[in-house]
Amino acid sequence: MEKLQTYKILVDTFSPSLMNAERKVASLESADHGGMVADFAGLGALNLFTTAEALTKSSDIDSMLINVRLAEQSVTIQFKRLLNEFDQIVRKYYASTVSTGDDFVAILQSPLGFAQKKILLNELANKTTESRKRIAFISAGVTKEDRNMIATHGESLEKEFRLQIEGKVDPKKIGQILVGLDMRGLAVGTGGVKIILGIPQDVSLSISDIGEVNNAFQNSVRKFNQENKTSYKPEI
Repeated sequence: MEKLQTYKILVDTFSPSLMNAERKVASLESADHGGMVADFAGLGALNLFTTAEALTKSSDIDSMLINVRLAEQSVTIQFKRLLNEFDQIVRKYYASTVSTGDDFVAILQSPLGFAQKKILLNELANKTTESRKRIAFISAGVTKEDRNMIATHGESLEKEFRLQIEGKVDPKKIGQILVGLDMRGLAVGTGGVKIILGIPQDVSLSISDIGEVNNAFQNSVRKFNQENKTSYKPEI
């Protein structure tokens, strides 16, 4: 294990960050009418993997630098394609979007209803390249000071949900489903939370699966509240 950790650190040293021509700030500061955040999970791991692969193909320092940069460019191209697919769909519902690295923010000009959020997630699940995305919605009326933290809590709840559902539903099914957390409270740590599933057309959840999803969701909120001294209320 120690050798594996050392190897990871050494590879990470050579791993360049994904290229981003523009320096932007992904913030919900202007989201007076609500907004959405998305985190593209797994891109760091993919970048690390391609760097390690590039290093194994290198025989000297010159070839190493060339191969690592080519690997980084390959991951950047994949990410830009993924981001463009995602952005084109989200812009049908949101007035403006900003992305920085693997973080994505969308701002509303008027509130978006739950049914519309469900339609959005289904469209994203069916029309974007397969990739884990952590998605959270914040409501209209949240103060500027609380918006980013509530959204961060939503992303953390999605991550906890994935842990809670593990082994309860066929991983091939749950791995294809897009999960969003609708954070309905107006202050950090309070208010209702509702789970939204974006389900591809070729994936079907049984009544038993839905029951497991609901249980995992409630357990994830309960655990998050205990660990973070919050009082979010799961809504089924």
